[in-house]
Amino acid sequence: MKTNNYLNVFKFEMLKRKKSLLIWGAGLMAVMALYMLIFPMVRDMAETMMANMSEELLQIFGMESLADMGNYNAYFASEFQIILVVLCGYTAFTSANIFQAEQNLGSCEFLYAVKYNRNQIFINKSLTVLVSSLALLLSTMIVAILAGFIVASDQINFGAILFTYLILTLPIIFSFAVGLFFASISKKGSNAGAIALTIVIVSYIIGYIALLGPKSLEFLIWLSPLLLLSPSEALNHITSSSDLTILRILYVLVISAILYVLAFMQHKKKDL
Repeated sequence: MKTNNYLNVFKFEMLKRKKSLLIWGAGLMAVMALYMLIFPMVRDMAETMMANMSEELLQIFGMESLADMGNYNAYFASEFQIILVVLCGYTAFTSANIFQAEQNLGSCEFLYAVKYNRNQIFINKSLTVLVSSLALLLSTMIVAILAGFIVASDQINFGAILFTYLILTLPIIFSFAVGLFFASISKKGSNAGAIALTIVIVSYIIGYIALLGPKSLEFLIWLSPLLLLSPSEALNHITSSSDLTILRILYVLVISAILYVLAFMQHKKKDL
């Protein structure tokens, strides 16, 4: 396999999705800026707004107490949870559809006929989705840090936010692998993207059932990488030594790697 072949497919795919990526990036940055820049207002109104909220409801927003709304770092983690779900949904849907569309349109067959083999196409197209998703994640990090220096320069913990984003790449990678896996086992004409998106959302809901349900259901958290490695968990690990462990990180990485390898192997079989 020539390196040039890899670069050509990768560059073509990135150029093809450039407009979509710019729109998504602008939208996510705008939403992130809106959430983060109103922090002073939220901090001042937190006690009035949330005085009657139960402990369970606070947990839904990734907070331990009302005091979290007065700290920029904790506020960022709680607000970013929903953006993380959107990013994971985008990643799962896109990674599934990038191959489903090729299969339905027959454009993969054209690439085979020119000079690219299935391995090159799979690796490059999947890499395109992963790079795009991580670029979107990075764009929100830039906004979160800039907004923090504008509205809470005395509170922002740059190292903690950076570590939080590093951990958040793992739920993105998991969603990426889920999308590829369902694309590889789906038949022509099926909607692999919708299935992958549904799996990510269901996984997220299961995580909240584990958090808010009885102790007998706590094990379900292992079915929800989005909450197993949530923004609040990652941030708390740095600021207050929470129970985020290397086991959780390795678990998500191993599951993602297995799904990716299975997707790769299944995709190769479609040549037969």
